Amino acid sequence: MDTNIGLLIFSGLYGVFFFWRLWGNARNADLSEWKLPTIIFFGVFGLALLFAMDIAGYVGTAVLLLIVIIPTQGTRLTSRLIFKQQYSLLRRVTLFLRVLHPVPYWREENQFYTALELAHDGQTDEAVALLDQIKESGTAMATSADHYRYRLKWEWQALKQHLEFQMAREPAKRNDPYFAHIYARTLGELGDLNGMWSVINQQWNGLAHSSYMTLTLLSAFSFSGRLDALEKLLAGPMSVIDEPTKTAWRVVALYASGEQAQAQELAQASLNTDISSMARMVLEQRLANPPIVAAQLLSANADQVLTRAAMALGEYSRAAQMQLKTPWITFALIAANVAVFMIELARNGSEDTEILYQLGAFVPRTILDNGEWWRLLASIFLHYGWMHILFNMLALNAIGPFVERVMGKVRYTLLYFGAGLGAGVLMLVAYQANLMGKEFGESISLGASGAIMGVLGAYFAIVLRSWMRSRNPLWWARLINIAIVLGLQFVLDLSGVLETSVTAHFGGALIGFLIAMAFAAFKPNSVLATNS
Repeated sequence: MDTNIGLLIFSGLYGVFFFWRLWGNARNADLSEWKLPTIIFFGVFGLALLFAMDIAGYVGTAVLLLIVIIPTQGTRLTSRLIFKQQYSLLRRVTLFLRVLHPVPYWREENQFYTALELAHDGQTDEAVALLDQIKESGTAMATSADHYRYRLKWEWQALKQHLEFQMAREPAKRNDPYFAHIYARTLGELGDLNGMWSVINQQWNGLAHSSYMTLTLLSAFSFSGRLDALEKLLAGPMSVIDEPTKTAWRVVALYASGEQAQAQELAQASLNTDISSMARMVLEQRLANPPIVAAQLLSANADQVLTRAAMALGEYSRAAQMQLKTPWITFALIAANVAVFMIELARNGSEDTEILYQLGAFVPRTILDNGEWWRLLASIFLHYGWMHILFNMLALNAIGPFVERVMGKVRYTLLYFGAGLGAGVLMLVAYQANLMGKEFGESISLGASGAIMGVLGAYFAIVLRSWMRSRNPLWWARLINIAIVLGLQFVLDLSGVLETSVTAHFGGALIGFLIAMAFAAFKPNSVLATNS
């Protein structure tokens, strides 16, 4: 396949799918910030199609990389760095991203992290002044800057009044997980523990489907004095946060559990070490305004929600543990495919059918007449040209780690090779049944596509089972996305544009789906319904 055509198909489908999903799910995106990137992508891509078709694929992919893929990955990076309080690095990252993604959001986010860095270094007045500027900007960061001002000045009562005013003026904010998280934290700081758990209970579904649930549990467990649950949270989902912040939350939990002497001792020990000005200020505030003992205040209803949250912590911990597992089998498979491709290049045969045949390409008549069954295995490591292996390895890297973490290394390995070999067997059966045409018997087939489609089929099975067990809208959204990807793949296969095997792709996906469902039937907990 021509490289330009391959990139054209990739950039076109990826761009349409990304922007369609973005604009179709307004709750998870500040759409005003994506207007300009949307116009730029479709404008440049459209002009390239009209006036420079021979390089349109390269142009579309370059624009997609610069204004969508890199900024999207940058957003994920910033969410990790902020927990580690690496504000200097955050500033540099956002400074780079604002060049690629020409919208006000990145400028304001860069200023926001600059303010956090100033506060971290003890320059509170300068930080508040910068947050005031961001507050007036009206961008997506304005709300966060506004709320952080109160937190930085330790004005929790004023923040509570401000939040209640905002929610009264805009009732929809009551169902916003971000507002629920901030409001619950504020009530906890003010000692209204029953109110805190009431908010969490009312907004349970929204919080559970967002990234704010673990943050909410962090403050809720601490103010409720649940040291055991807090330690599980800090060792699992919230292990990424820095040690001084962990210490500050432990101090809160010790006070709330009635262990005032231990809380003071832990706080003083931390104050005697080299910690940031922000961490020092927080600990000093805790000592000056110690949290109340929770057991004296929690109502029966609040205690029930607390028990529910503690039970849910197990699910979040499993999800965090899964994310920490390195997908070694996926990496090994990618390395093996690349190594075989290097052998092809060394023999100048990555697009030479004769050399590919010698290396083990799939040829039905050769396999059946000569009994060369080894070709079933060898062919799934061979690829025809750079674009073939690039797309396949990108796909495997995108979906493989999740499936490997859920299924485990042994089952995942069996899945991969079972789907790859099974797809080859299906092609032989189809050839024997005269469904493929006589010329197919002499033609060569190769590539990891059948095995990778098997992984995608297993991904679909995992998400389907998770949705059936929980009816979680998050899983339903994923299910629709995977179904769209599968549908687009089969449409392209049937169109003949990509010169791919419909039988191998459909067969691999079906076999992967069935293998995953079979593993789940024999061991139901092997396919988990997590929030990862």
